[in-house]
Amino acid sequence: MLTTAPCFELSLSTDSLMHGIHPESPAGLWWLRQRFADQGLRWLDPYQGKGGLGASSAQFVAAYLAGCHLDKIEPECKRLLDAYYLSAWRGVRT
Repeated sequence: MLTTAPCFELSLSTDSLMHGIHPESPAGLWWLRQRFADQGLRWLDPYQGKGGLGASSAQFVAAYLAGCHLDKIEPECKRLLDAYYLSAWRGVRT
């Protein structure tokens, strides 16, 4: 991954809400399934939602890494990909 300014940022919040992440997005669906009851997320998008810049993927990777941090486990590429498929793929082939 490459990060250049301005950057997306994710931080943990002290409430149980997802600020700036839609609950039906892959990141939102994954986070809600993790049951971090008293822990929320705060997403900063310096592009203000203009799209086309990888925000959805960045949200998912950041939420996954935040979950690993809270669970005190080492992130793994295969688990990241499996988690993404479970959250993003609706089981319909086109």
